[in-house]
Amino acid sequence: HAMTLLTFRYATPEDIPFLLECRNDPEMRRQSRAGDIKDEAWARACLADGGRHVYVLDGPKGPVGTGDLRIDAHDEFGRAEVSLTVHLGARQAGYGAVLVALLLQEARRLGHPSCTAFIKPGNTASLRLFAAAGFRPVHYWPQDGLLEFHH
Repeated sequence: HAMTLLTFRYATPEDIPFLLECRNDPEMRRQSRAGDIKDEAWARACLADGGRHVYVLDGPKGPVGTGDLRIDAHDEFGRAEVSLTVHLGARQAGYGAVLVALLLQEARRLGHPSCTAFIKPGNTASLRLFAAAGFRPVHYWPQDGLLEFHH
């Protein structure tokens, strides 16, 4: 079964081309908080940021998605912010659900049992994915056009 051949690991500098390919996909940019095109310097800064944990999900034929946990030291509730991308060529195969589950597990391992996610109301795929994983909407931020979800 294909799902048994998955590896969840920390991203490395060698993953930068894949991270950028996922992040700069036009649909991903349309649904992300900041829709600008990211470059190698951005990717290197993400990997070097101590408050950000960047992961890659490898499938049988190579990487299929990325995951991100942002830990804000100033968040009084100690929530980790969860975000993810599934590569254009790997969508509709269940990898998003696997990534959410692994990111929640990783957040707990890092001492953050409570997580948050920010999703644009028009991003139906992410809304369904995060709701199925147990995230519930708690607030709409009109200045950013984002729904905040908690798990």
